[in-house]
Amino acid sequence: MNNYQPEMSLTFQQILCDTKKLVGRLSEYENTADNLTTEFQSVCDQIDSMRQYQEEVDILNAIAKQPPREQLIADIQQDTRHLREIQAENRELRNALEDHQNALELIMSKYRQQTAALMKNCKTDLSSLHNARYANIISSQAEKINEMAAIMRAAASMDEENELKYKENYTKLKAENDVLRELLKISKHYGSYNSESIKDIITDAPEVKKVAASLDDDDELKYKDNNSENKDMDYGKCDVLTMKRKSRILDN
Repeated sequence: MNNYQPEMSLTFQQILCDTKKLVGRLSEYENTADNLTTEFQSVCDQIDSMRQYQEEVDILNAIAKQPPREQLIADIQQDTRHLREIQAENRELRNALEDHQNALELIMSKYRQQTAALMKNCKTDLSSLHNARYANIISSQAEKINEMAAIMRAAASMDEENELKYKENYTKLKAENDVLRELLKISKHYGSYNSESIKDIITDAPEVKKVAASLDDDDELKYKDNNSENKDMDYGKCDVLTMKRKSRILDN
């Protein structure tokens, strides 16, 4: 019995020690599990971030449709070759243009020389042509002016002739009127006044007949006397009207 108790105590102590060891190990395992869980969570977060990044990159590539780098390099090389070809072609065109300009300048110089030679050979006096043209215009205008002057001179001469005739008739009528007045005064003074003879003398005078025939009744109505204010009729007509009125008085 006594031997059994120590064995039992040893076994119980060993169990306690083993239990303590197991508890220590379990705590270590738990800590390790927590660390592993934390690391696993961080790895999961990184994986999610990488996945999101890849998705965003894919979206950007899809939007931009950018070719791969090798394709870009190939395109750049091709563009460079094409640019070099264009530059070479531009140099050739520039050289051709310079040659063309030189040839054109040579042709134009020859053309100017030929034109100058032709102008020298076929030179005309432009001033003489202008002078001849102006001379023709001046001569035609002078002819027209001479024609107008001749017409004006003819009209002036006709006016002068009419005025001279009028003055001549007026002078004759005035002289005859003065003579008739003197005869009338003499006949009245010496008592030999005869209305019939005076009437015949007045009416038979050719100038009196001519002027009296040209006078109408309106002129006789307008006439009042030699001292009236009427200025429409001349003195010759007034004297003739006076004689006509005297002849009418003698008839009455």
